[in-house]
Amino acid sequence: MRMAQLVREGRVRHDIIIEKAKVGKIIGSRGATLQAIIQNTTCEIFVLDKEGAPPGYGPDQRLICLVGYDSQVSGAMAERTRMEAYLTF
Repeated sequence: MRMAQLVREGRVRHDIIIEKAKVGKIIGSRGATLQAIIQNTTCEIFVLDKEGAPPGYGPDQRLICLVGYDSQVSGAMAERTRMEAYLTF
């Protein structure tokens, strides 16, 4: 799995739990929102939706993993913060 390989190579991993209903907003139309964040931050972003809920979480929760160097993950977290108002229904 690519994510495990990146972590073995010394990249930082930061996990975010979100509501399943917000996965589509994170990805955006045809993946545009997700691709914009990846392009702006060069952080690898893995949206684990089809895998179901992460262990220990309810069925309406999903996992997003940010993987990269410290500055890349920090940039992706900043993008996420800017998006939070947009993601609030």
